[in-house]
Amino acid sequence: MNESRAVVELRSQWQPHDPALRAELPDAATQERQLQRILYASHLTLVPPAPTVRAGRLRRTIFAAAGAVAIGGVLVVANPAQGPAFAVTPPPLALPAGAPAPAAPVLRELALRAEQSSSGPRAGATEHLKRSEWSLFTSVDDETNSAVVPTLVESWRAPDGSGRVVQGVGEPIVDSASLRDRITIWWEINTEEPRAASYQAGQYPAVWRADRPPVETAALRSWLLRNRPEGGGPSDVITAVRDLVRERALNAAERAALLRVLAATPGLEHTGMVVERAGRRGDGFRLLSDDSASTAAYLLVIDPGDGRILAAEETLLSGADGLNIRTPAVISYETFLISE
Repeated sequence: MNESRAVVELRSQWQPHDPALRAELPDAATQERQLQRILYASHLTLVPPAPTVRAGRLRRTIFAAAGAVAIGGVLVVANPAQGPAFAVTPPPLALPAGAPAPAAPVLRELALRAEQSSSGPRAGATEHLKRSEWSLFTSVDDETNSAVVPTLVESWRAPDGSGRVVQGVGEPIVDSASLRDRITIWWEINTEEPRAASYQAGQYPAVWRADRPPVETAALRSWLLRNRPEGGGPSDVITAVRDLVRERALNAAERAALLRVLAATPGLEHTGMVVERAGRRGDGFRLLSDDSASTAAYLLVIDPGDGRILAAEETLLSGADGLNIRTPAVISYETFLISE
């Protein structure tokens, strides 16, 4: 049987990655079935991760290629049998019923507990972090299906500014049972060899390269916002806190100072206890922001025992024109799994 040009091109593209070439398979027929399994998912193309979406200053990153896979974002698969679809986004975290309370008293109490805790890195130790993260970015097509594809990031940072970062793909969450097999195949292929990078002394990529965070409240707030517009607002504080815990393992005094900065942030509300995406319970703190054409809610989940930031999320409440999503929609989240 003559093969179509598309099949021939797909064979040439995927043949080097065919697991059958490296497997001890009993016969040619089994090898062919394995190859067809790979070709079945071959229209899923890996594209580089997009910048993190920051609601309030929303940057809309659109990939104008049908059927694209975006690590850490939305997996979009063309489906001509389906009408125009909305991109799938993660389900929001369940917040306790009732009106939120002022955040400052709870945060000040958490700061006292943080100071008394013993968790955190020793002076001069290598910092080890691990997080799961997802941000909304998408591929445009007339008809689409989608899946949430999180990224797993693990890092080691030495005091001399050297280190290593390993990034892989988390298990996708799909919006259509009919896509599960194809997406699972893609996921298995793309989690086999996580991307890794090593950095020499002084080269570790970070917002705050050398100095530790100050532990006086006003000094820490200025330190957090020094790379942001002068007089940064409450949403800038939340974003900076999130950036800091992405790259540093904080000791007890630093965590306490960070919580006092949050306590002094206008508009922050205490939602009560929240179960974050890794299943841990923590105090939820939410900030509503409408400092641009979009309205967003920022959420932090904090360990009530030692004051660690467990998770951070952003939800778009309005201003989603052109993003192919229904609001309210979670547009990014991070779950901080290890900080030691």
